[in-house]
Amino acid sequence: MKKREQGQGLVEFALILPLLVVLVLGIFETGMLFSDLVQANSSAHNAVHAAAVHIVDGSGKSCYDRAMESLGEPAFLLAEGSIFTIEPCSDNPYWVGPMGAQVVGTWEFVIDPIDPIFHDNFGFPVTVNLQFRGNFR
Repeated sequence: MKKREQGQGLVEFALILPLLVVLVLGIFETGMLFSDLVQANSSAHNAVHAAAVHIVDGSGKSCYDRAMESLGEPAFLLAEGSIFTIEPCSDNPYWVGPMGAQVVGTWEFVIDPIDPIFHDNFGFPVTVNLQFRGNFR
């Protein structure tokens, strides 16, 4: 090996390392984003279903209470400031929606990645609105 080529591998690694780190962080954050979206989808589907099949059973729970109970508390990784609304539910425990009427659950949250490269260059933070629909039975 020539004397000029002894540090070549180290220099090449030093040049490619920042790109590798950005790529790995991008894959990791994309996975966290999809995890948040799957959790939002699952919990909202459960909440809309609970509201749609709400019955008056004397427990004192309203359509809204049942929906929020079914929603749970999803552990979002990148989503901040999440707000879930469900309409047309009422706080009255004896209110039942008309049969066939549509129930709409809406998640609104802000996606804010950890990595400043994605934060500054790809339009983040971004507000996401997801709507889920069901019918009263």
